[in-house]
Amino acid sequence: MQQQQQQQQKQFRYSKQQQQQQQQEHQQHKKKQQQQEQQQQQQQQQQQQQQDKLTHCLYGFALLKGVDAALKTIA
Repeated sequence: MQQQQQQQQKQFRYSKQQQQQQQQEHQQHKKKQQQQEQQQQQQQQQQQQQQDKLTHCLYGFALLKGVDAALKTIA
């Protein structure tokens, strides 16, 4: 009877350890996923900033061209 109880306790402890291990693995996986998502967001933000700068430059250039053309027309 006592031996059976000890066996059950061992099994219970074992399954508890397994459960904890699974939870840890799950949390690590979740952390990895979050890190990847953050990296993707940062990359997207950087790309957007670069595009904004480029667009800004192009608008500035087009504006100068327009002003230049207008001045030539006046002159």
